Amino acid sequence: MPRQFDLVITGGGPAGAIAAWHAARDGRRVALIDPDMPVPRLEGIGPRLHHWLEQVGLYDGAAMEAVRLTRISRWGGSTYGRNVETVVERTAFDRHLRGAAVAAGAELVTATAQPLPGRAVLADGTEIAGRMVFDARGRKALGRRP
Repeated sequence: MPRQFDLVITGGGPAGAIAAWHAARDGRRVALIDPDMPVPRLEGIGPRLHHWLEQVGLYDGAAMEAVRLTRISRWGGSTYGRNVETVVERTAFDRHLRGAAVAAGAELVTATAQPLPGRAVLADGTEIAGRMVFDARGRKALGRRP
């Protein structure tokens, strides 16, 4: 018999991890499924996301390997230098957010999974059932579907 959760999330990137964090903080039983297969890359987060992460207590520059950069734009003969972006190492960023979800009470399952109505099926055939299943595997997931 599959384990039962209120919410099963496949994909532990920012969307999945933050959804798991929110739901777990609200007292929901959450399973967050992610294979934790790092792809080293840098990614920028804009000022609004940076501010939101700070406001909710999720910003940790060291854990996310973050660096704030100023972007200079030249448009119509004018130079504008107040654009600020935070660049993070994406694997560290994702792991930090998954850790916050776990600290809030979510259960992290390190595996790949196929989301289906009412459940997610792990690569080994194990099923994790949920009243709601959220597919947060990102755009690459569509190419992996049978």
